[in-house]
Amino acid sequence: DVAAAVAGAPLTIRGARYTMPSQSHMYMEPQSAVAQPEEDGGVLVTSAVQGIESVQWAVGKALNLQHSKVHVKTRRLGGGFGGKLTHAQKVATATAVAAVKTGRQVRFAVNRNVDMAMNGGRTDTVMEYDVGFDSQGRILGLDMRITLRAGAYPDISFTDVTGIKGGIDSVYAIPAMRVEILMARCNLPPNTATRGPGEINAQVLIEAVVEHVAAQLGLDPVVVRERNFLVPPADGSDLVSALGTKMRTAEYSMPRIWKELKEKVNYDARVARVQEFNHNNRWKKRGLSLVPAKYGMNTGKRGAIVSILADGSVTVAHPGVEMGQGLATKVIQTAAYELSKLLPESQRPLPVSLIKTLDNSTELLPHNSFTGGSTTSEQACEAVRLACGKLVEGMRAGAEKLGDKCTWQALVDSHFLPFVGFFATTPLTAFAHGGLSERQDTPFGARYTVFGAALSEVEIDVLTGDRQVLSVDLLFDCGRTINPAVDIGQVEGAFMMGMGMMLSEHVEADEQDGAVYTNSTWRYKVPGVYCIPHTLNIELLKDSPLHVQGPVGSKACGEPPLLLSSSVLFALQAAAGEGAKGLQPHGKQQYAPLCAPATVENIK
Repeated sequence: DVAAAVAGAPLTIRGARYTMPSQSHMYMEPQSAVAQPEEDGGVLVTSAVQGIESVQWAVGKALNLQHSKVHVKTRRLGGGFGGKLTHAQKVATATAVAAVKTGRQVRFAVNRNVDMAMNGGRTDTVMEYDVGFDSQGRILGLDMRITLRAGAYPDISFTDVTGIKGGIDSVYAIPAMRVEILMARCNLPPNTATRGPGEINAQVLIEAVVEHVAAQLGLDPVVVRERNFLVPPADGSDLVSALGTKMRTAEYSMPRIWKELKEKVNYDARVARVQEFNHNNRWKKRGLSLVPAKYGMNTGKRGAIVSILADGSVTVAHPGVEMGQGLATKVIQTAAYELSKLLPESQRPLPVSLIKTLDNSTELLPHNSFTGGSTTSEQACEAVRLACGKLVEGMRAGAEKLGDKCTWQALVDSHFLPFVGFFATTPLTAFAHGGLSERQDTPFGARYTVFGAALSEVEIDVLTGDRQVLSVDLLFDCGRTINPAVDIGQVEGAFMMGMGMMLSEHVEADEQDGAVYTNSTWRYKVPGVYCIPHTLNIELLKDSPLHVQGPVGSKACGEPPLLLSSSVLFALQAAAGEGAKGLQPHGKQQYAPLCAPATVENIK
């Protein structure tokens, strides 16, 4: 009984309110497509879309064509972040209709202003909550009522609901917790999935509650967090979150991440330095915030085709769309690693220059879902690994026959008839459909949880509200990474996109007609060079507890680090609180949360 738990707690906060803004995707390439009629009455559409099947369905419906006559392909995108999952259908369908109507190739690219006006990002979020706790900061009961301001029709904005539901309890052991989530239909452009949908909302909302409890007790929020952390069962059984999500205890790396990061940054000394700075400076104040993050992942099975050609080159058709996340790089590395098993140690690795990834195509690899949710890279790599495994098995005898004289070209040549280079004696094309087969936790595939923590230090000018992010130290559990450079880049990018939401980004619309007027960078402010932390230290957890054995043991890194940008917001809140102390009579002040975006005006 949550109401009874709150009412029976020694201390309570009732009717508190917290808000979060909407955020636009702000990809570099706007919505675009090229379409041309094909000879069989069909149409070829090259679309900037994260899932080619969605365009195939939409175009087929609009033109009353069988899917076999709608060929959709994609090479790469200039950014997506969820904004090209469903919104790309509109542009691709209009382009295809125009191409069929005119009998000519048609190209359609939406300009930036129209793109931002027609496509909604995250849903605005309003939370009201009651929380009961004791004098030590342990939360005994929490009742949260969350309303999401959605658009004129749902699109896939329900992902914000599922994301909040999955992440709102974070890593905290709250014995009595209730979360009510409502989605309001509004006269606005339809919202859709945006990087870390719902999860970033959940992260900020639960940490806002922790910050409020800490402020009421005069405690460091880190102390309150630690006193509410989930504690792994002594018997090694599954860890269960406040809302019932099960996690394998062996994979719960949060305690280790928290301890290692605090030691690395010398947390107590950092707190003392910030306190000393604030004591000695009246109009400049600094703030620190150390936050944890949990992100639940679901993976499934996908298909891939790998072909070895007569000259030794290799083509790979994989199920993901390259959007700058390094997916193609990881796929090529995986293929090279697996095919190298045919070669003597002296010949390894197989040169990656021999391997080419193909366009995503509904004719070549249909039914491969969309690219998103941060798990496509690992699913694509696993599917490619399985396909390469079939080729390795078929060519193993030939490699053993060649022995130490085996080179890649010699091995390939041995599988073709002499003087008939196009006729292979062994199947050199393999298809595989699979995923993280060792883990089948849900009907949709394997489930695991990603953890991380970040400490941010900021400085504000009390008079002007100007703010700077002095440093960020971040430790993230990425499993056994396939490419550390790519994954660290993903962590950096996710963190900075989150920082944009925390510092300056906010979609605003006309109250009368719902028209978005933050439809360009003149009004919508993404992070600039000045926003980047002066010092940004990112590390991946060493010797991570693996969620799956085998060469593809990496964990998702495209979205989870986004959550850790909340440390910047709460550090600014701490600094603003210090500044307010000197402006209030006798240093007394009422708790006032700093809601995103923490613009200069809001800080003042």
